[in-house]
Amino acid sequence: TEQFSIFGGIGVLDSEIKQSSWIGTGGLSVVGNKLPLNPESTVNFGATYDYVVSDRIDGYVRFDYNRLGETPFEAENFIKRDAIDLINLRAGLTMDDWQVTAWAKNLTDKDYTAEFTNLNGISWPAKPLQYGLELRKSF
Repeated sequence: TEQFSIFGGIGVLDSEIKQSSWIGTGGLSVVGNKLPLNPESTVNFGATYDYVVSDRIDGYVRFDYNRLGETPFEAENFIKRDAIDLINLRAGLTMDDWQVTAWAKNLTDKDYTAEFTNLNGISWPAKPLQYGLELRKSF
C-alpha cells in the first residue's frame, strides 16, 4: 500500500583463504579457513508505516531487523562470534519543514563482541542499547 512498505535482503559469503605466506598460531596453516572479520551471512528486513496525523502533520514508524551470521575473528578461525540478531526502531513526525524523530538502536540491548584481536587478546564490546531524539529543520 502507499502507507506500508517492507524491504529485505540476504547476503552469503562463502570465503576461503586460498594462499598465504603467513603461518598461524602454533605453526598451523590458515589456507582453507574462512576470511576473518566477515560474517558468513547477513539477513536484513524491515517495514515502514507512514500515516497522517492531521492535515499538517505526517508520521511514520520504521522497524529494522539485522542478523549477522557466525564471524571468525582471526585467520586461524579458532575465535568466532556466534550469529547475532539486532533490532532498531524509529518513529517520527513531520510538519512543514520540521521533523522530530525518536530512535533506538540495539533495542534488545544485545551484549556481544564487536571485534577481537588475537595479537594481544583484546576484545571490544559492541554498543549497548542506544536511544535518542532528533530535531530537524530543512532550509
